[in-house]
Amino acid sequence: MQGQDSTYLKVSSCCKHFTAYDLENWNGVDRHHFDAVVGDQDMMDTFMPPFKSCVEVGKASSLMCSYNEVNHVPSCAHKDFLTNTARATWGFQGYVTGDCGAVDDILYTHKYTSTTDETCKVALEAGLDLDCGNFLQEHLPQAITNGAVTQQDVDTALTHLFAVQFRLGMFDPDSLQPYRKITAADVNTPDHQVLALQAALESFVLLKNDGTLPLDKTKTKTIALIGPNALATTTMQGNYYGNAPYLVSPQAGLNKYVTTVYAKGCDINSQDKSGFSAACSAASSADATILVVGLDQSQESEGNDRTEINLPGVQNDLISQTTQCSKGPIIVVVMTGGPVDLSIPKSSQKVNSILWVGYPGQSGGDAIAKTIFGEYSPAGRLPYTIYPADYVNQLSMFDMNMRPSSTTPGRTYRFYTGTAVYPFGHGLSYTTFNYTFSKEPIQIQASDIQQHLQGDVYSPWSSKGMVDVTIYVQNTGNTKSDVLVQLYVTPADPGKNGNPLKFLAGFSRVHDVLPKQTISVVFPLTAHDLSLVDAHGSRTVLPGTWELSTQDTTKHMLILQ
Repeated sequence: MQGQDSTYLKVSSCCKHFTAYDLENWNGVDRHHFDAVVGDQDMMDTFMPPFKSCVEVGKASSLMCSYNEVNHVPSCAHKDFLTNTARATWGFQGYVTGDCGAVDDILYTHKYTSTTDETCKVALEAGLDLDCGNFLQEHLPQAITNGAVTQQDVDTALTHLFAVQFRLGMFDPDSLQPYRKITAADVNTPDHQVLALQAALESFVLLKNDGTLPLDKTKTKTIALIGPNALATTTMQGNYYGNAPYLVSPQAGLNKYVTTVYAKGCDINSQDKSGFSAACSAASSADATILVVGLDQSQESEGNDRTEINLPGVQNDLISQTTQCSKGPIIVVVMTGGPVDLSIPKSSQKVNSILWVGYPGQSGGDAIAKTIFGEYSPAGRLPYTIYPADYVNQLSMFDMNMRPSSTTPGRTYRFYTGTAVYPFGHGLSYTTFNYTFSKEPIQIQASDIQQHLQGDVYSPWSSKGMVDVTIYVQNTGNTKSDVLVQLYVTPADPGKNGNPLKFLAGFSRVHDVLPKQTISVVFPLTAHDLSLVDAHGSRTVLPGTWELSTQDTTKHMLILQ
């Protein structure tokens, strides 16, 4: 995104929201008032690593501090985060901006300061350089006049801001800045349109399939297209989007292959079942039925938290009703950003296939149609755990702990002790794959790992590879397909003393693996992959028998001596 030029940035990219920003508006508390209480262990192995990678690997030129407090300090007044961690430890070279109105929150909602002068002083001394809002614009001049903010504080912020502007070439002639040659003609090119379609195709996750998919184009002439997202266009763009040159709905994509008979059935979040009759009428006469269900921005968007993770409204009832009247096979297409409980279509023997498509963008309808009719074999994997609906009753969003307790089941695949509807990393294909490791167990000296950790602390990106793990993958089916290979690590004593149950050490997508072809994927395991974060936030080595596994649970032994 920022370009490959050694001198100039193409754009200035910003990583947000720094950090532990996990609540929008839940149970009477919004993001402007929330204090995220996070322990050292969770901070160092969950909340900090994404931002550390933004700085160390992505070379981001901006960070945005969040609205919330973290451990009783507003993020935009958190010197330990903004200066001591980001700049001094990670080597961040860019500017820090507050989220829009976050500086106001330091004074008015968190009440961390008492005056506007003190707020300006605390924010700039913490490492803030820019305010996406009006607070500094309105109050900083007076704070300088009153002596609360020094000239050095202002100069430091301006230096960070102008340094990025210089890297963007804003003060150089056009002849020196290579990215000024980019014009409107370079936007929405045919290559870009192909890329948009390919991105959608590669993101799809086939959750369930009894062999119904892909549909046979020669035998499928009519499709009953049902559901509140069947005609989706804007919804496919998710949240925060530009003006797409076109939006291909699921119906428009499928109409290029077959005749569709559309019946909405119900709205996204409504108790109205009056459309069920038309849906059943369409399903009873079509060769196949496709239900496009899910969410939209009325359910998941900035400033809102969902309080339930069921499919909202009567969408589950629509699915169940359709199974009673459909003549042909039933495919459920799930269009969501966040997870929804899919227990009902998963358990129904009359639902033949489930395809999760996220918010697939401008070419979403074409990508859905190409996948359903077999022009592309899905190979995506779930980017999160799909929990049962009752999960929301088992923990509070005010509780930031990742690890399970006597009263909570834990968060994410690393710590969740319950039974997922579909686990993180799950995904099927139109073919089958066999995974194997080399035969001999891997043995590593714990003392060698500890040496590698010195000066690394908890970064997987600066760690040196200590051992290469090779996974051999054979396409045992009859269809050419991509394969996304995942390597998981299970430590000794999983689930004890805060240890994760397992964690993803690496993944790699290999394109166009032919039937009966065998490929190999090499994952270098680093000291980060072979160590754990303890209760004090430090990386430690745990000797014992560890385990490597793939997504199909093929296992291999790893011994830390």
